[in-house]
Amino acid sequence: MRMSSLWGLVPALVVLNVGAAEAQLVNYYTMNETSGALTDRVGGVTMTPQNAAGFTYGAPSVPAGTYGAITLTSAQAAAFGTAITGDGTSTFNNSTSSNALNSLAAPTTVMAWIKPVGLVGIQRVISGSGGDGNGWGYGILASGNQRYTTYGVTDYDQQVGATVQAGAWQHVAVTFTGTTANIYLNGNLVDTRTGGNFAANTNEVFALFGQGNAAATERFTGTIDDVRVYSTVLTQPQIVAAAMTPVPEPSCLVLLGFCALGLLARRRRPPEPPPTTP
Repeated sequence: MRMSSLWGLVPALVVLNVGAAEAQLVNYYTMNETSGALTDRVGGVTMTPQNAAGFTYGAPSVPAGTYGAITLTSAQAAAFGTAITGDGTSTFNNSTSSNALNSLAAPTTVMAWIKPVGLVGIQRVISGSGGDGNGWGYGILASGNQRYTTYGVTDYDQQVGATVQAGAWQHVAVTFTGTTANIYLNGNLVDTRTGGNFAANTNEVFALFGQGNAAATERFTGTIDDVRVYSTVLTQPQIVAAAMTPVPEPSCLVLLGFCALGLLARRRRPPEPPPTTP
């Protein structure tokens, strides 16, 4: 194959790789809204504020720099847009049934960029209600350790490794197989815990910045950006790559895919025969 043909394959391979990496993305909150509800760019699970006055929209997002195994360039940091800050008095909730969050079963991966104001009590980043003994939740503890919960079954509490710090940006992630939770901080695996699975409930209420129940307990105080939920266990390199790259809009991926396929077709087309002279 000629070198020019190899270069022609590169755009298509990049697009196909992006599509494969994000194919099992179930929910994606960019947190770029300037008011009102938060749009789920993938699963359609809209999150409505209990009280919008409890949030600051358009907050600065994670800046460029190195965070453990993750390095953000200025361009990558700028691509995240803005974030949302909560003052600990309100949550964003979704109450529709049979949606992409409350129908989810293991395996899963949840991740986000967070900047907590302080470390007090339990602060949920994303969570089900817990009131009916079903569903799951993710947050941080007063110690800075992370917690993934299968409600009514197991609190997968981090016991060793680096902890979340107050007043600083960091990337957090947990992968869950159904019995094992791998806990990551800034792209590095910090602990592995084992326990029991959660029971999905299509009527479960999920929330951002706290639990999804009416009392809205365990609220998060601080800034959150780029929240994602996957229906698979991502690898450590995949977590690092996701933390560095905002997910393109689905329409953009489709258009890029068509362009790449068109480029492939052009590269594979045999050359036109030279014109003949009478």
